[in-house]
Amino acid sequence: MANVFENRVIRPVRIVTGQLTFDGLLNISLGARTLDELNLTARAFLTLSSPHLVSGAWELNEAPLIINKASVLFVLEIPEIGATLGRGEDDPELRRFARAAVRLRVRDHAVEGYVHTGPGGSALTRLNQSAHPFIALQSATVAGPGMDLSTPFLAVNRTHILSAQELFSVNAVPEEVAAGSGNVES
Repeated sequence: MANVFENRVIRPVRIVTGQLTFDGLLNISLGARTLDELNLTARAFLTLSSPHLVSGAWELNEAPLIINKASVLFVLEIPEIGATLGRGEDDPELRRFARAAVRLRVRDHAVEGYVHTGPGGSALTRLNQSAHPFIALQSATVAGPGMDLSTPFLAVNRTHILSAQELFSVNAVPEEVAAGSGNVES
């Protein structure tokens, strides 16, 4: 859960690199999103306060930790530092958005989730748009070494995606149509 402090948002995140996984608090500008911070090209490193080593071997103390963005495979927003994450049964609330389900191979991890595509867009085309190094997936699942989980938000570093497939796509449904699509009783 994010906390607001003096025009900044402090968000607990899990950062997965090729050999190490860290939890910590990511400091984000007020009004920005985790994805915005990851795609900010003015900074090559992410700063984590209260870092915690989740997996891998490295001596870590309580001082803030910086992680090179180029080494990051993906980032998850988590409820709290050290949270145990697993697969959930939540149904994604994605009716209002044009989206595509994708399957990605990110090093040794299998990742599936929804990419927002825009009207008439393609997820694979979105992956080729290199203006930003990270791409967001909603309602994602991750399976790989030491990890089998689902998360509402996942940011994947495009440079570590080995392969991708679009599973299916859904056109956007206007909110008014989605709200009125049920049976009406008189």
